[in-house]
Amino acid sequence: MSTKTDSASAAIGPGLAKGTLVAGLLAVCLAQIGLAIPATLNGLFQSDLQPVGSQLTWISDAFLLPVAVLELTFGLLGDLFGRKRLLVGGAALLAVGEVVSTTSAGIHQLWFGQTLAGLGAAALFPTSLAILAAGTTSPAQRARVIALWAALLSTGGFLAPLLGGITATYGSWRWSFVVVTVIAAASAVISALFATDSRSPEGRSLDPAGQITIGIGLFALLYAIIQGPTDGWASTPIVSAFVVAAVSLGLFVLAELRAASPLLRLDLFRNRSFAIASVVAVVGMFGFLGTAYAVSIRLGPVQDQPPMRTAMAFLLLNASPWPCCR
Repeated sequence: MSTKTDSASAAIGPGLAKGTLVAGLLAVCLAQIGLAIPATLNGLFQSDLQPVGSQLTWISDAFLLPVAVLELTFGLLGDLFGRKRLLVGGAALLAVGEVVSTTSAGIHQLWFGQTLAGLGAAALFPTSLAILAAGTTSPAQRARVIALWAALLSTGGFLAPLLGGITATYGSWRWSFVVVTVIAAASAVISALFATDSRSPEGRSLDPAGQITIGIGLFALLYAIIQGPTDGWASTPIVSAFVVAAVSLGLFVLAELRAASPLLRLDLFRNRSFAIASVVAVVGMFGFLGTAYAVSIRLGPVQDQPPMRTAMAFLLLNASPWPCCR
């Protein structure tokens, strides 16, 4: 472990403390494992907890929703109040959420546990990248750090189905969450002991209008997409959710244009390359998530495949991002 860390640190160059490097990389790997691991276990959730309708879908989405809604907010909070604090708190909250999930007696407790874990991951994703980038001293060094961060993100997606398949095969789906709890506890301890704190409060301030409108807009949009197949796309709740999403996201744009310190700098999208790259990344991410969910439902609840066979399918699916990260 020491040799690996030393070589990574040497490749990046001076300026970034080894402890911060390890803490940031472990944090993003942990967050991605927590996000991806339930997909391998959907068949076991179905047979053990007997969810009906869209209840099975909400197990994974209970984790995903806080990540989608609150990532921007946690990035701002890290700038204002210190990134080390969010690294430690995010990992600790993720651990608590996985403990709640492990002890679930029913579907609703599992939802609650995954929501808590998702809140922790929402803090870890942006903060892990920010604390690493803050330690760099040149554009070239920052590019290498971002490449390492992306590689560990992919590693988490690669390890999650493997961990889920092994623990579910030789234990139960509960043991999968126990493993994530242990990793989260280790991440919190390493961040607390070795990470170097950083913040960037200059010119930054809370943007309540932006945070509220983007939160409501994304929640309503994801709710409509998730519940649409069950409730019917023309049903009143789904149509209302789409309307709320459109209005809220429109208000978010107006709020960001007027904010002194916007949550999201919309002027960045005037850069054609940045705008195209952002659209491609978002479409690719949602396409991958949709494919992953469809595969997990097909292999698990529909075909009743064993967890290890489902895990192997996900290993192949998650191998696709690796060429981009080399």
